[in-house]
Amino acid sequence: MTQEFSYYGQLIADDGLGPVMSALRECSWRIELRQSGYDGTHYLTTPRDQEIDLEMDSGQSRCFLFGGGFDGSAPRMLELMGEFSQCLSARGFVHSVEVYDEKKNQIGYFHHQWPAGLTEVEIMKMPSRAS
Repeated sequence: MTQEFSYYGQLIADDGLGPVMSALRECSWRIELRQSGYDGTHYLTTPRDQEIDLEMDSGQSRCFLFGGGFDGSAPRMLELMGEFSQCLSARGFVHSVEVYDEKKNQIGYFHHQWPAGLTEVEIMKMPSRAS
């Protein structure tokens, strides 16, 4: 049975999205690094022909927010997000991703060294990579 899922996440990348994109090349789904024609900053997205959407606003630096959607099964959604998180974790990127079903119930949570309970200011002071 096909359902609609959404996900929301954040990641810390001191050196911008270039190194993040290198890590995400290992994903089975295609993610692209694009440059904004408006402000020249970089952002990540997926081509429209992918089974999953990834959206990120340009103009961000160091702490990047992203989200997206997927139509399919819960196991497939969790597999895709698990793979995404694993690619980031393998390169030491601090991140978190929450996955929700169409009723807004959280069905998954993936992270690497994400600090629970810290303020945004404290998170912004953290280094992006594990030592």
